[in-house]
Amino acid sequence: MRLIPNFEPYVLSPLDHSTGLIHLSAFVTFEPEVVNESVTLIERGFTRCIELLPFLAGNVASSVQLKDKKNVFEVRPPTADFLQEHPMLKIKHHQEYVNSKNGKPNINNDLLLNDEFVPIPFTMSLEELSPVSRVQINVMPDGIIICFSFHHLVMDGAGVANVFEALSVCCRDLNADSSSLPTSLAEEQKSRDIIMNASSTSSGLEKFQTGRGSTTWDSEMSLKAESPISRSIPLNAMKIEKLKIACTELLLKDKGPESRIFLSRNAIVSAVVWLSFIRARHQFLMKNDEPSSTESGLLLASDIRNKLQPNLPRSYMGNAVAVSEAYASIKSITSTMNPSSSYSTNSPRFNPDDIPHVTELATCIQESHQTVTADHVRDLISHVANGQDWSQPPRFSDLVISSIRSLGFYRFDFGPILGPLTRIDMAETRFSGVAWIMPARVKNQPAPWEVRLTLDAEMMNLLRNDRLVKWLTDEEGPRL
Repeated sequence: MRLIPNFEPYVLSPLDHSTGLIHLSAFVTFEPEVVNESVTLIERGFTRCIELLPFLAGNVASSVQLKDKKNVFEVRPPTADFLQEHPMLKIKHHQEYVNSKNGKPNINNDLLLNDEFVPIPFTMSLEELSPVSRVQINVMPDGIIICFSFHHLVMDGAGVANVFEALSVCCRDLNADSSSLPTSLAEEQKSRDIIMNASSTSSGLEKFQTGRGSTTWDSEMSLKAESPISRSIPLNAMKIEKLKIACTELLLKDKGPESRIFLSRNAIVSAVVWLSFIRARHQFLMKNDEPSSTESGLLLASDIRNKLQPNLPRSYMGNAVAVSEAYASIKSITSTMNPSSSYSTNSPRFNPDDIPHVTELATCIQESHQTVTADHVRDLISHVANGQDWSQPPRFSDLVISSIRSLGFYRFDFGPILGPLTRIDMAETRFSGVAWIMPARVKNQPAPWEVRLTLDAEMMNLLRNDRLVKWLTDEEGPRL
């Protein structure tokens, strides 16, 4: 990078502080006709992005701007020495192919989160100075995989999508100005001001006192456990639709037409993941003679850009997510379980006994999402802003699900040289019990529901053999 990025240091918002001290990595794949020319274009495109949005090259560091608070973080410009030691962009060549051709080895997306493909060490999020983001262009004989590692204190999934939209603009026009990008330094500050001004005077802040403040999200803890594995599980969209109809019919039958609960497709997919997780966990505990719990907890991430007044723009790159919790008794699920009924290696067949379970869990999920109101968001902001300790990550649960299906990665136009991206992935292998519902592939209609899930290996095997998961991942047409 020719110039040292310069910008006014800024304090991260209360919503930023409600996430964790961790770098996450998004892997974006392109398969252009001319790989070398595309590498140069990406390099120049990112350089232009940093010139227009210099905070992307900044550092997360402890702040003294709020002297009466502790654990407050800010983003400040990097020094020349820091950029020299940790360059904004790296290029690395690999022998594996993006797609297997003529029997040649192709890359396994499940294993991308390793030192060969990421630009910075996993533990950098815990250091005194930690990069906001770094980029590694992984060059294959037949394609490119960009690894974009970002500090979760600075941005969420929608923020990452906005970074790649900005990159698409700069790849189409290397002389693009700030008015062409989805956001700007001034717009980002305006959004942070909206968040700070949303502090509530509500008395309902006690609900956050025992539900936050855990350090379980820290990268340091993830390094102490055995590494889980990550797998992509594509669920048939037509079968999800059939399942949604069946669950809605059961809900209307049980609660009557006056029921105001609407089961979204996202809720159905999340319920499928939750149900199969509960059954796999119960099976695992029984196999290892460990006591099974009576309740299962789920954390759900909700985008709140439209909850504040004025609304935060969709282009805001900072964190705009609130976490809600859902709990379900698992007795009705586990009491009738046996290996032959819940797990099968035979041809998948739908079991109608799963409909009540999916309906119940989807209802819990939908009701949990509905608790994230404008008042709830203002209370959360106030809890952090008015407290002495701003470090307020959510506590962990049995399972965490974040849906980024609506993000428009596959719609971005990177121009004729690079072409459209062919895959966006989040192959996390540090925390067991984390799931992303990945962006929809717009060319595939109806687009499959791609779930990226991280679990311990034995649990993953049990879940993937769950009868409902096997039916939903089978290519055969929907049958209920």
